Amino acid sequence: MGITKKRIFISMHYLELGGAEMSLIGLLQALDYSKYKVDLFIHRHQGELMQFIPKEVNLLPEISAYACIESTMLEALWKGQIRVVLGRLKTRGEVWTISRKFEGGYVQRHKSAS
Repeated sequence: MGITKKRIFISMHYLELGGAEMSLIGLLQALDYSKYKVDLFIHRHQGELMQFIPKEVNLLPEISAYACIESTMLEALWKGQIRVVLGRLKTRGEVWTISRKFEGGYVQRHKSAS
């Protein structure tokens, strides 16, 4: 009977130079792939650190709507992502506030109409 690997799913916007991105690469390079199966979802397959993803990591395909999340609405529209633009327009009039309670270990978001 074989050893069942634990599965890990990680999502990140892109792998440009930055603290979180560098930490992710360090984690991926330190994992024991005989014990873990890693699925990595990068919203936009770009950045200087893409080349450092270990070959054992299952890099999931880019999804064009997710790749446009951090683009301007005009860029998203130009790339044919009308649903991304409509979603942004829908939430434009809403105000989100974040209350943090670190002792309890959670972050809570509240939506209110403006």
